[in-house]
Amino acid sequence: MRRLRHHRGLTLLETLVCISILGGLLLVSTSLLRDVSDSRRRTERRMRVVEGATVLLDTMSSHLTVATVSDAAGAPGIVGDSTSIRITGSGVSVRRLAGDSDISPLVDRSSIRIELRGDGLEMGEEGFESSRIVPDLFAIRFRYHDGSDWRDAWDSGRDGLPV
Repeated sequence: MRRLRHHRGLTLLETLVCISILGGLLLVSTSLLRDVSDSRRRTERRMRVVEGATVLLDTMSSHLTVATVSDAAGAPGIVGDSTSIRITGSGVSVRRLAGDSDISPLVDRSSIRIELRGDGLEMGEEGFESSRIVPDLFAIRFRYHDGSDWRDAWDSGRDGLPV
């Protein structure tokens, strides 16, 4: 008596179903990976904005605490409009202290300028190049309080220091 050998293998239909399932899993996993990557990129961009804004506000705060009515040349110490501000303060220049300059860090008065340019907020110290401190910022509004009302522009040579 002859025995029939029965070889069990995958049929064409089973192979196609397996390939379809693997293709679906691959599609879902690449979509998930793309979403995670986009989320990471948005989070990093947002963190750069938050870090830049924190540095900006800290710098403005420290300069405003030592703000002067005029700079060393007699020009107004605080001058600004709705998209830019220049603050002159008395004290130590941090950039000069860090070794970026051969000029003494002890200065009578130094100024910082904050200005909206293009798609970001730039900040620079007098005598140094500006750098983008808050990227991807398209609008800002500086306002100044004179003790009774808010104004969109300020000149400390004419108006004194803002409240």
